[in-house]
Amino acid sequence: MLLGGIAFSLIALINVLVLGEDLFQRATYPLLTMIGKVEITDFIDRLNVIGVMTVIIVDFFKIFIFFYAAVKAGSDVLRVPPDRLLLPFGLIMLTSSLLMAQSIKSILP
Repeated sequence: MLLGGIAFSLIALINVLVLGEDLFQRATYPLLTMIGKVEITDFIDRLNVIGVMTVIIVDFFKIFIFFYAAVKAGSDVLRVPPDRLLLPFGLIMLTSSLLMAQSIKSILP
């Protein structure tokens, strides 16, 4: 936990140093904005695609691990086999993700 907190703090600090306080606070995704500013000589630039794909892949595995942990914990607490909880937990996850997507859409310009 401590290592994760330190990593998040360092990433936030780097984002603030690169983007500045004002742009960091206004940006919906400051990491993507920061990646867009990267330019290595005149050959390698526009690393947005690599950054977005990395975030998508990492987030997929993070969601999978959280879903697995929730189903496993639910099966231990409710004393039912985990395969019986996949559909209910999946529907809860789908519904909550749709509700969150609507709320983020209302804040975006």
